Order: sequence, then structure tokens, then C-alpha cells
Amino acid sequence: MKRKIRAIVPAAAVAALILSGCSGQSVTYDAGQTGTSSPAAAMASSEAALPIVTSSQPAVTETPTPTATPTTTPTAAPTLTSIATPTPETISPTLLTPTPDPDAGLKVLGTKAEGINIFKVRLKNATGMNVTYFGVKDNFTDYFPENMLKETGEIKNDERRLLYFDAAHALKESADREEKAAYEIRLGLKTDEEMKDAEDEGRFVILHDIPFQDFEEAEICFTEDGIAYLKYRSKITNKEMSTEEAEKKLAAAEEEEEEEERSSDEDRSDNSGNANNDNSGNDNSNNNNNDNDGGQDEDQQYEAVDDGGDEDDDAAYDYVPIEEDGGDVEEEVIYYDEDTYDEVVG
Repeated sequence: MKRKIRAIVPAAAVAALILSGCSGQSVTYDAGQTGTSSPAAAMASSEAALPIVTSSQPAVTETPTPTATPTTTPTAAPTLTSIATPTPETISPTLLTPTPDPDAGLKVLGTKAEGINIFKVRLKNATGMNVTYFGVKDNFTDYFPENMLKETGEIKNDERRLLYFDAAHALKESADREEKAAYEIRLGLKTDEEMKDAEDEGRFVILHDIPFQDFEEAEICFTEDGIAYLKYRSKITNKEMSTEEAEKKLAAAEEEEEEEERSSDEDRSDNSGNANNDNSGNDNSNNNNNDNDGGQDEDQQYEAVDDGGDEDDDAAYDYVPIEEDGGDVEEEVIYYDEDTYDEVVG
């Protein structure tokens, strides 16, 4: 005969059974008591030791799962890399070559000045001769000035000069007259051989329509035909420019005009000669007529004029031809008897 032992199950064991999920499992505690375990009972079994249970099924001992303690992995200290201090490089200073002054050492033509009316240009003598006279004027001035080379001397071939020209007068006259201002340069040129003769003035040429505002430097050139012209680089177009063709056209026009004047002078001279010959013939004819009729022309009227008591003249009066005045009716003509010199009335 078995004895039944009543066992008291702690509440913790009941809770353990609930959590373990062993619902509906048949368990006999202590004296073989059979019952239905609950999750709470299973949970309670993890907190206290259960008494020996006799059952038709083997007893299950549940071992609580230990809670893992997190292990902290120590962080390694950062490795400091030493940065080397840069050695300053030796920097040699760049030597700036100064831009040469294009005006340095050049003799000056004119008076140095600055302003919006001042043209400042460099001119090179590329004529192959010496420039013995240099003068500049505008188209509103009649005459070229005195030789601008008096103080600096002649300009040798390939020599450069710095010219200052004040255009204030030209600009004022241009505004007042509403005409375009233009500029001219007159040159006196001599070869080296001609330079030996002080009395030889050489030849004079003129550069027309100088575009001072369009260049900083120009060459004065000379053609075999004796025409002077300029070569320069334009500040506006940056192209090489030349006034040669323009100067040739002007020279041709001037030559044609001079030829016409010479022809006109010759024509006038011929006409004058013919007129003199005709008049001479007429005079001779008149003289002959006068000789034939006593020195008086029948168609010519004369007046007696007191000769002032000329002792060599027997008559007290001289007969002077009366010049016709185109039929002036108010003119009074006095006639004298040629023998008595008495006034003839009527």
C-alpha cells in the first residue's frame, strides 16, 4: 500500500514551468502525485531545488541558462605619427629685366609736353640721305616753321628722332571751320656728297596727311622717283601700313596741274606776241597815214593844248588826239584853226 505524500510546490517553480512552455505535461511530485504542470510551475523550478519526485516518467532537471556577461574589448590607443617639419626651400628671387625705354637717347624735335593735343612719335630716317631741314604744319597754316634741326643738327641716315607736335591750333580751327585737320612734314634732303657743298640746298619733299594718331613709330622712306612716304604699324588695325601709293597719286596730280599751268602760260605768251605784232602794224599804218595828210588822221579829232611856252615850237599850242569816251554827249570839244590857232566856233 503506497502512501501518498502531499508536496507543496513553490510559486517560483510554477512560474518556471509556465515560461518553459511545458504545458500539458504530466508530472508526479514527491509521492507520485500526478498533475498537469503549468508554465508557472516550470519557471519556479529554476529558482529552487525540487524534492525527489516519483513518477511514471523520468524526472526532468532544468538547468537555468546563465546570462552572458559582455566582455569589453579595450580600444587600442591611436598611434601618433610624427609629422616632420618641412625644411623651407631656398627660393632665388626672379630677376625682372626692366623694359628698355624706346625714347632713351633720342634727340628731341619740338618741345616736350603732355596732353590730349600733343602728338608724340618716333621717326626714323630711312631715305638713304641726310635730312637737313625738318618742319611740321597743319592744313590751316600757310607756311612751314623755321628749321627744327637748328639746335640738334641734321638727321643722319638710319637715325631716329623723337617728335613732339602740339595740334591745339589745328583742332580748334577744325572745329570752327568744320573741316578735317591734316598735317604735313617738309624735309630737306642731301646726299653725303651734297653735304660737302654748303651752298647746295639739296631737294625738298613733303609728306602729306600724316596720321599722327595712328602710330607710335614710323620710317621716312624715299623712292627712286623722288617721292617721300611713311611706313608704320597701325595702332588701330595692328597691320603694316604705307603711304607710298597715296603719295604717288598726289605727285601725279600735282605734276598734271603744273603741266596745265605751263601750257596756259605758253598760250598767253603766244597770244601776247601776236597782239603786239598786230598793234605794231596798226601803229605803223597810222603813222603812215599821219605822214601823208600832214600828221593828222582825217577821222581823228584833235584839241589844241598850250605847250607851256616851248621856245623850240613856233606854235603856242600842240594838237593832241581826243580819246573817244564812248559817245559822251556832255563832253565839250574845242576846235582851233590850224593856221591861226584861233578858236573856231560853230
